[in-house]
Parts: sequence; C-alpha cells; structure tokens
Amino acid sequence: MAFSFGQDEEVGASLQRLAGEQLDKALGHLLGSDPDRDDAIHEARKSLKRLRALANLARVALGEDAFQRENACYRDVGLQLSGLRDATVLLATLDQLLSQARPRVRRDRFAGVRRRLEQRRQSAYADSGSAVAETVVNQLRWARVRAADWPVAMASWAELEAGLCQVYARGRRALRTALMAPSDEAYHDWRKWAKYLWYHTQMLAPSWPAVAAAVAAELDEVGEVLGQDHDLSVLRQVVSTELGQSLRAATVQALLALIDDQQAVLRQRAVALGRRLYAERPRAYGRRQRAIWQAWRQPPPAALMPPGPRATGALPGLAAVPRAVADFACVVGENPLWHARERRLYWVDINTGRLCVYDPATQAASICFAGDPIGGFTVQADGSLLLFMARGAIARWRDGHALQTVIPEIAAERESRFNDVIADPEGRVFCGTMPTGDHPGRLYRLDRDGRLTVVRQDVGCSNGLAFGLDHRSLYYTDSACRVIYRYAYDRATGALTDEQVFLDTSDQEGVPDGLTIDAEGCLWSARWDGGCLERYAPDGQRLARIAFPARKVSSVTFGGRECRQLYVTTAGGDQRDLEGVGAGALFELDLGIRGVPEFVSRVGL
Repeated sequence: MAFSFGQDEEVGASLQRLAGEQLDKALGHLLGSDPDRDDAIHEARKSLKRLRALANLARVALGEDAFQRENACYRDVGLQLSGLRDATVLLATLDQLLSQARPRVRRDRFAGVRRRLEQRRQSAYADSGSAVAETVVNQLRWARVRAADWPVAMASWAELEAGLCQVYARGRRALRTALMAPSDEAYHDWRKWAKYLWYHTQMLAPSWPAVAAAVAAELDEVGEVLGQDHDLSVLRQVVSTELGQSLRAATVQALLALIDDQQAVLRQRAVALGRRLYAERPRAYGRRQRAIWQAWRQPPPAALMPPGPRATGALPGLAAVPRAVADFACVVGENPLWHARERRLYWVDINTGRLCVYDPATQAASICFAGDPIGGFTVQADGSLLLFMARGAIARWRDGHALQTVIPEIAAERESRFNDVIADPEGRVFCGTMPTGDHPGRLYRLDRDGRLTVVRQDVGCSNGLAFGLDHRSLYYTDSACRVIYRYAYDRATGALTDEQVFLDTSDQEGVPDGLTIDAEGCLWSARWDGGCLERYAPDGQRLARIAFPARKVSSVTFGGRECRQLYVTTAGGDQRDLEGVGAGALFELDLGIRGVPEFVSRVGL
C-alpha cells in the first residue's frame, strides 16, 4: 500500500500501519541480499526519514514521551548509517559538481581529490560497516515491536492537524532564518522541515490527488536542491579539514570556489520555490488541509445513498432508522464503547455479567467474557478493558488473559455495584454506583495511581456522563432526579465544581440514562422507559427524537470510522412481550453526524 492514509481507515490504524510498513522496509533493505550495498543503505535511510516525518505528524497523538523516544531512535539509526552513505555520496557530489562546471575548468586537476574520497569510502565500510548494520538492525527490530503498540487508537484529524501545522511553521521559520542569516546549518535545517512536509503531502495525497501531486513535486524539488546544497557543504568540510593537508592549496581553493558558485545557484532556486510553498500562515494552511480532509472522509450525500424509510422525529434530511446489528436479548444492555484500536464495539449485559463485542467489518457479534455483574468499563491505553463491577470491584481484562484485580471491593459498596463510567482526558475514571435500600449512590473518581475519591454523594441513580468539547465541563446524569447536571471540570486535578442543572426532564417521557456528545457539542440522551434517543443543543434545546422498537433505551456512544456511527443499547430482552420486539438488542444508526472519541483510561499504567 502507498505511503498514505486510507479513506476508510481510522486515523490511528493508518498511523500504525504506516510505521510498521516503513520499519519492515528498512529492515528488509538492511537484511536483504541486494549486491548494491549503497542502494540498500540509501533506501533504509529513506524509510527512516519517512518515519521521522510520520512521528512529527503524529506527535500529539503519540504523546511527548513516545514521540521523543521514537524520533530519537530513527534519528540515531540514521546517523549510524549516514557515515557509510555519505562516504559514497561525496564521490557522486564531486562528479556532479565537475560536470556542471564551466568548460574551461580542467577535470583532471581534481583527480587526486577523487582518489582520496574513494580511499575514504573504502575505509568507512571496512572499519564499521558490518558492526553498524548489526546494531541498526537490533534497534529497528525493537522499534517495530513498539510501533505495534503505539498509543494512537483514539487519534483523529485534530491531532494530525497539530503536527502538520507545527512542521509547516518550522519550515516557514527555517526559510526566514536562511534568508536573514545564510549559513550551511540554516539551509540544512530548512531542508529537514521541507522534507517532512513533502512526506506529509504524500501521506495526505489521496484526499486531493491532483493538487497534492503538484505541491509534492515542488516540495520534492526543494528537498532535492537543498540536498545537493548540503552534500556540497559536506564536501567542502571534508576537503578543507580531512584532505586539505594532502592536496595542493591551489587545488583546494579552486574546488571551494566551484562549490560556492554552485551553492549560490542552488539556494537561489530553493528560495524561489520556498516563498511560494510557504506563502500561507500556518493556521490558514491547517484550516485548508482540514477542509480537504473532511470533504474526502465524509459520507456520500443523502441523495446518493440507497433510499430507505425515515423515522418520525428524525433530523431533517438525515437517515435515522435504527438497525439491530446484534441481539443477545440483554436483560440490561448498557455502556456501549468503541475500541478504536480493535475497531470493534463492546457493551455489557449488566445483570448476567456478560461482556459482548461487535465487529462492524464482519458484522459478527459474540460474548467474550462472563462473570460478576459489570456496570461499566473503559478502554485502557494498552488496549485492555477496565471493568467496574459488583461490590465496588475493579479489574482489568484482556481477551485470553486472566482477570487482574485492581480493587477487590469498596466497603461502602458491598451491597451495590458500579453503573456508568467514563475516562477523563488525563486517564482518570469517573465511576458511579447504584443506590441500594437507604444507601444512596455515589460518584467516585479513580485516579491513575489507583486512589479513589468520592466527588459526589447522595446520588439517586448515578448514570450517563460526557465531557464538553472544551474539556472544561462534565455532564452527569442522575436518573432518579431525571436531571442532567453540568459541572466545571479542572483537567489538572480532576475536581468538579459549580454544579448547574443543564436539563430537567421531569416533564418529558422516559428517564434520562446513558449520555454522549457529538462534534457539534450536542448531547445525546438515551431514555429508559421512553423508547427513544434524544438530541439536545448546547443551550439545552431539544433538537430531535429518534424512536426505537424497545421501551428501555439505555445508553449511546459514537464509533466506527471517525466516530460517524451511533451505537445504542437497550434492555428488557427477557420480557419482549412487554418491552418491545427490539428489547435487549444493540442498534446502529448512520446520521451523517460525527461524534467525539471517548478518552482512554491509564489506571495503574
């Protein structure tokens, strides 16, 4: 597959695929039987440059620690190979320089320079070639293992845009520096960022092939021209320092003059191209690329979709017919959550302790775990699931592994169980419990180090949670009060303050249950005993109501490619004659509205 994103591929999956492909290519060239060792090393170094460009694009999604680790690895491996490659490149650089020189320049005058460069090349390979190759291969093999577990499962365009704009801005600044204070180092620094942008353009090329091809061609030329300039700088340094004493001074001066003349021509060409390529401000560049990406990735217009029935109360112009995609007749189907790394949806049947999974690609569903009642769960950063269970127990689960207990029980919740939960941007988890008898429910915060803090007491029935788009607010449902609250949320500490009633549904049909938010900042509330899903604007205005063939609509989440599918759980599968023909089934809707990926938890990591 080309070094580019796939239209139907999730962002995180694309990043992992691209990293794996380039590492495999680099290893293949270094371990292969290619008789031309120079070409093999050259191709391996090209893959390493692509990997550094990819890491810079994914920097926000990776996190700073992972970015620094991977970028340093690719850089160090490239440096280990550069000595071998540069020794060969210098010969080609000298030949090209002499071929472009004025006719009156005598080529044979520099024959001694060429002999010494050839001796230097042979020495470089004899001294360190095999040892360097072995060290590099080992480093790349470990990098390949790490790439398979890159923490990018929840990545979206927003993270890519941040990396893209940063690389564009660095290149723009480097061009300005080269113009104001010309030096070999300044032009070499510009070349690095221009090459990264060239690779980024290749990765995004499928979003608008014709335009990307034209821009990539000019970025390629900038990289090629600045690459020749850098090779001439290295040649100057080698001739001036390493070889200077073994050559006639007049020969050295004549060669340096040729280098200066050629670099002046190359830099003039590079600047002319660069001024055009970096004409936009970084934010404007990012906005334009975002619009192109969104146009490429959005679903086809409704007019091009197959005709189908529409539900009463649907959003105008949008298909809103719930489709049952899995049916285990759940007694209390709840907590649907998209696992971005696996590209599958998990949900629970609380009373039976069953954990279910649905794969949209194969349309297959199965029960993957059964045990004590599970009120909710989060996806951990390592891909495992953090289960919140009966008696306040918390455990980690991964398919094929034994259940790992994190907290065996909470004394105050021995007669209760957890209900809805949500991970916050920092990897903590807000987790609510059910009331029992005269014991009210609570809302806890589970910190990354495993400490539990009660953040709200005397809860009627702790339920649906969702973070605002600005990550400064948390919406929280108390089903018994039929109220959705909004709290001010402090990301640094996890504290909740300034309780406000966002929505009082006491005069509406059904009880508010599970909750999620879409990319427009609108809330989606499942209605237990209301047989519907409702959408609310950020100001609380009701925008739409979608009916289901089940009275107990329990929870909702977005998933699928770029979170464009809505998944809804229902309850009452053991009493369908009373609760409806779809009671207990998992439903999917395609509304043409994008959701917001849920955060991953990082408890105990």
